Amino acid sequence: MSPLMTSIEEEMARVFLKFDANGDGWISRSELVALFESLGHMASDDEVAQMMAEVDVDSDGFISLDEFAALNATVAGDVAAVKEDLRHAFRIFDADGNGTISEAELVCILRGLGESASIVQCHRKIEGINQNGDRLISFEEFKVMMIGGGCFAKIA
Repeated sequence: MSPLMTSIEEEMARVFLKFDANGDGWISRSELVALFESLGHMASDDEVAQMMAEVDVDSDGFISLDEFAALNATVAGDVAAVKEDLRHAFRIFDADGNGTISEAELVCILRGLGESASIVQCHRKIEGINQNGDRLISFEEFKVMMIGGGCFAKIA
């Protein structure tokens, strides 16, 4: 197995563990709801049911690491779906809806995901990807950030 595949699998497992709040190896419906709430999105029962139905291939009521990985592999192969997912994620990070992500918004979301992120760390992260010097993340810059290491990448 190539080092790249190992790295991708390790990152996938690390992201999965963020969603698996109780660490039992499964993402339950309530954990999925809690995740969306921590991101400031109140998912409707229908949305959660649809997500679970799409991902829970064996219909056991839980999302396993394998199901989670399969979902992400499928989405990664569909450029349009990836772009739409990035737009949705951007809207979640852009809490005030002004089309950019500030340091404060980045701190808030990352802390909601259980990351210990300071304003200084987020400033460095933004500084590293900000192309126009406005100290804000545009959608194009957000795509670079997400593709370059994901929102779960350690903040330097």
